[in-house]
Amino acid sequence: MSQFLDIVGPAYVQNNLGAGTFTEFGAFKAVGHDGGAALPGTAELTGTLAATGTFSLGGSVTFTGGTVNVYSGAVLDFASTTGIYGANNGALVGSFTILPGGGGPIDTAGVPNGFITANLQATFLAPGYFLAPDGVTNLSSLGLVLGFSTTNASFTSNPSQTVQDEIGCEGLLLLAPGCNPPNTPPTSLFLGANGQFRVAIPEPSSLMLLGGGLLLVGLLGLGRKKA
Repeated sequence: MSQFLDIVGPAYVQNNLGAGTFTEFGAFKAVGHDGGAALPGTAELTGTLAATGTFSLGGSVTFTGGTVNVYSGAVLDFASTTGIYGANNGALVGSFTILPGGGGPIDTAGVPNGFITANLQATFLAPGYFLAPDGVTNLSSLGLVLGFSTTNASFTSNPSQTVQDEIGCEGLLLLAPGCNPPNTPPTSLFLGANGQFRVAIPEPSSLMLLGGGLLLVGLLGLGRKKA
């Protein structure tokens, strides 16, 4: 049975050094499952991440909240200017709240150092997309689902103009493309991330399949969180 989705995507983080808090926006795409196996079907599975948290330079980051939305789109336009980075213009198939906690280490420059984890709780799961191990039962009928994601992020020194406009300007800053967001750690920085996303139902061995022609067990993008 498939156990996790492989995901990649960019993120932008702004840090308040005085308060020790951060805000982040990221976009992600599922590029395979279980370590590289191709996803079935022709739909594109994408998502967005908006998160907040706390950090200490040379220490660690911790999430305080946020939202992850997952979309299934018929057009393969991730990394484009459609919607926001082509990540939020499909059919919404799942929404998750980022629970307090998780996180991981960062260096003194505020750059992620190793894996970052986030615990999620489903607030919406579209019927026909997230299925129990029997391949029939919709997880949406079983109550909220706890999710877990882990991703490895690194500083991107020269993000493309599309990433700057779509992720930095429209995504986090909610400004028009061309705002030229600063990329100067540790106060603000662009990240590139890859990792995995898992979803578990409230039962012992839980990892599910994402239906609708897409097979998965979860999916968070990841942007990844950073201080």
